[in-house]
Amino acid sequence: MLLLLSGKGRDLLAALGELERLFRSANIDFARPGFYDQPGFVMAERRDPRALEAYAEYIDKRPYPEDYKARARAVVTRAAQFLSRELEIDGRRGACIDASGALMRMLEREGIWSYMAGGATVVEFPRHAHLRAQYFHPFVHPDNPAKTGHMWLRVPPFAVVDVTLAMQPWSNRQRPFIPAYIASEAFNVAEKEIDDLIEDELMELLMEQGRVPTMANLEPRQRQTMEKFPAFQIEQQELRIKYVPTRVSAMDGALEDMRNLCLSGKYPAQLYQDFRAVLEAE
Repeated sequence: MLLLLSGKGRDLLAALGELERLFRSANIDFARPGFYDQPGFVMAERRDPRALEAYAEYIDKRPYPEDYKARARAVVTRAAQFLSRELEIDGRRGACIDASGALMRMLEREGIWSYMAGGATVVEFPRHAHLRAQYFHPFVHPDNPAKTGHMWLRVPPFAVVDVTLAMQPWSNRQRPFIPAYIASEAFNVAEKEIDDLIEDELMELLMEQGRVPTMANLEPRQRQTMEKFPAFQIEQQELRIKYVPTRVSAMDGALEDMRNLCLSGKYPAQLYQDFRAVLEAE
């Protein structure tokens, strides 16, 4: 069985070695990005739905040569520019899950390691803007149809690649501060707070039920996941943006099978072909 690592008190190389041993024991070839599609991994994930966290931990812990990082920086930056532009042209909003998943699959085709992270995002505006912070909460009231607070990619050497933040429903005063895309290597570890995670309506519902939500009230498995993938904060232009991962994810199916995202009449496979044409032309 593919067991997950807590990561506490373990040397980085020892933790990486244990992950590789666990993959081998499940007949998983971990040489290339996207190995979560392999039958051995799929079987492991059926036994433990959190097995994908091991994939994400492996990406966080594995070494990356300098030539790989140089190519990753170039390809990821170009892909983020490309997809954010396609989203803008189409006008699709609130597509953080679908667009991040498509970008992850596109990067895998380029041999680039990445995983999707979902959770809370808090955007703080500069003081001179006199704007309140904007929260994207992962835990919402039962009547809220939202699936997650926000979704982004971790793509070493980038701490975060976020191509959909700009396509959220910003006000006219907020929008000028939001970049077209985010690709940041620099970050600071941040404190996670219960207000980052739970929207006001759910908070009120829980308090009406006599429950005062705290971080300690989260389910043990949820706390374990958040310990493995700590909250972090970046500075982007004049913004301060906090990301609080609460889960990791990946898209089912190959690019050719994806129909969850359609931008200007193009599905992810066609978008990737257009992106390849851009790369080859440069």
